[in-house]
Amino acid sequence: MADLSTKFPVFPPAFGQDGGKFLKHYDQLADELDEDMTKPIKENLDGMLIFAGLFAGVNSGFLTLTLPKMSPDPSDDTNALLLQLIQGAGNSGNAPRLPSAEFTAPSDMFIVNILFSLSLTCAVAASFFAVLGRQWLMYYDHRSGQTTDKRRFEQLLRSQAAERWGLVPILDIVLPTLLQLALVIFSIGLILYLRSLGAVLSYAPLALLSAGLAGLILSVGFCLWDPFCPFKTPGSQVVTFIARASPSKRIISWWAVTAKRSSGLIRRQSYESKGEEHNLHELSQDSFHQDKTPLRGQGGTHANIHRPVEDSKLLRADLVRRVLTISDDKNALYHAALNLSAVRDPVTLDRVISDEVAVERLRNLYLEAQARWNTDGDAARREARAYGTALMHIVLSVGSLAHLLPPDSRIQLIQNPDSTLWRPTVNSKLLNFLGELEDRLRVDRVEQTQISQRSQFLFIASRALQVIAPWGWMTKGDLYILYSYILAFELPPWPSLSWLALTIKLSTRRISDSGNRLPTMTPLPWSLEIFTKIQHMYRGVQDSRSICEDVMQSLRTITKSWPQKPPNDVYFNLFRSICLAENETGIFTRSSLDVGAEVPELLTSLLVSVEINIRRSPPAVDQSKERSLRQDCLRFLGSDLDQPWPSIAWTAASVTQYLKAVMGMGRSTENHLILEAMRNLVELIRSESGTGLQNEGSIWGIPVGEELRLEFSRVYMHFEAFVTRNDVAE
Repeated sequence: MADLSTKFPVFPPAFGQDGGKFLKHYDQLADELDEDMTKPIKENLDGMLIFAGLFAGVNSGFLTLTLPKMSPDPSDDTNALLLQLIQGAGNSGNAPRLPSAEFTAPSDMFIVNILFSLSLTCAVAASFFAVLGRQWLMYYDHRSGQTTDKRRFEQLLRSQAAERWGLVPILDIVLPTLLQLALVIFSIGLILYLRSLGAVLSYAPLALLSAGLAGLILSVGFCLWDPFCPFKTPGSQVVTFIARASPSKRIISWWAVTAKRSSGLIRRQSYESKGEEHNLHELSQDSFHQDKTPLRGQGGTHANIHRPVEDSKLLRADLVRRVLTISDDKNALYHAALNLSAVRDPVTLDRVISDEVAVERLRNLYLEAQARWNTDGDAARREARAYGTALMHIVLSVGSLAHLLPPDSRIQLIQNPDSTLWRPTVNSKLLNFLGELEDRLRVDRVEQTQISQRSQFLFIASRALQVIAPWGWMTKGDLYILYSYILAFELPPWPSLSWLALTIKLSTRRISDSGNRLPTMTPLPWSLEIFTKIQHMYRGVQDSRSICEDVMQSLRTITKSWPQKPPNDVYFNLFRSICLAENETGIFTRSSLDVGAEVPELLTSLLVSVEINIRRSPPAVDQSKERSLRQDCLRFLGSDLDQPWPSIAWTAASVTQYLKAVMGMGRSTENHLILEAMRNLVELIRSESGTGLQNEGSIWGIPVGEELRLEFSRVYMHFEAFVTRNDVAE
């Protein structure tokens, strides 16, 4: 047998139990994101500090020229007094008023000094916060000496806090904007100062400043028109978002989005994974709380006043979300999908599915992988199965049918579920997606024994969802494939019982089986009802009464006929699943349903239906297959007679009516085959009748004890004579 690891992904038994592969890639991604966030900001802050220092020196130099003009010059008074001594020495007349007494600061100098002072203040403030920013980044990069898992969670919490509090917008947008504002204010003050010296002196600087401001305004306009314009500035980012956001959410939304984008939520280039492997099994919630040492910022003497730290379940989800939404490393994405498929906790899965970006990325990864199915060989097939399984897992665990649709169709479905204008589009996209998924997840019977039980559910569910897609249609071939899937996989009794009952319910839909006619639209409520049943089966929710009601409803269709009616082997496997489920779990007994004698009678109807197919001329089905099914049915009735189902009473009642029906069909070579099988069955019943027949309960409402034995014996002997001696049938 081929090595399945080359074709099928190896799903870990639980989140993290993959030899540390996922966290190895996550740690590399986290380190890269931190470096991508902090390194440019540090370089930017260093440049700002240098520029702010030089600019403050230039600004201070101009202030030394303009500030003295705000007060009288003492030399003017000295010169006035000297002039008085020279011109009128010995003159005892009144002394003239000094220039300082009549001084009034020029209004234009007042404005110039305000602008220069404000510019210098902005530059100093930008320098001050740049120094603070370097300290913030130093504490952000600091790692505690705790365990590997806690250091990882600590890094994740700090990254989330940096996004939540807008660290990057403050350091990367606000501070440069403040310094640019200081430069603009200084330029305006310089022009006013030159104008005070002479209007001609201000013309050239004014023209250059106007050209610069015009270029800045144009760059903002270019960024509004072209999102990929390279002339981005902090101001253009603010203006662009404000212009596109709703008035009520502009500032808050801009701050949040800018924080996420600036802190590294961009696609990275693929890279080869390096570094040591980590043991990830300690990442479970219990191991997370084994070390009582609090995370940094979590506890302390005044822990009650701190913001509560996220639960470890949510942090695990954030690890996966971060990889799905940011990374472009194929290895990281692949192992993220594998570990996501192993998550059972609904809180964690709900956190993942609430992130539309992560879900859509997972969906696109699957579509990209399946597009390479025939070109990239086993690698693409492993990826397609991993991504498809992860997507189906979260949708069936905590999602809805709408999560399988593309975003545009999903929005339409939510906003206007009754619209008929776009139904074919939704139908086509969803059916194509589910069909591709089902093809990629298919395995043959030899290989499926090594696939996990949960994956088997996903294989079957993908086909079932294709049948019940909103406003979709199905063909008889679709149902046959679904039957074959369910019969091929060795599922536990009650899920198998549920699946078989569900497929029969699906087949009762009056839907076109012809490609020449428009298919009948499937009502949305019916699709959602079936999807809910699939979800319950996948989650292991055992609603005994609901399952038993579906089973009985499906069994009653044995006597009916419609174009998409399931073959008889589906009904036989449904009977067999009923017995296994009742013997192991007592599901029918717990459901309190009064089935009475209905089940044995329906089994008789199945045997009669098989016999009719065998004797029909011309044959409508494979008669050899029907003969094999007849043998399986009679052999099953004689097995495990010590179990509650099928009991001796049930077997005797069903076979008695079946033999009567066979004799009514007339003579045939098939009767000899039936007689041989019946002799084996009678021997089994006789060996068990001493303990089983008399002690049979009355759940079926059929005769017990001697009366039932005599009736069965009489009909059997009459059938034996009918076959061997050509006696007349009853």
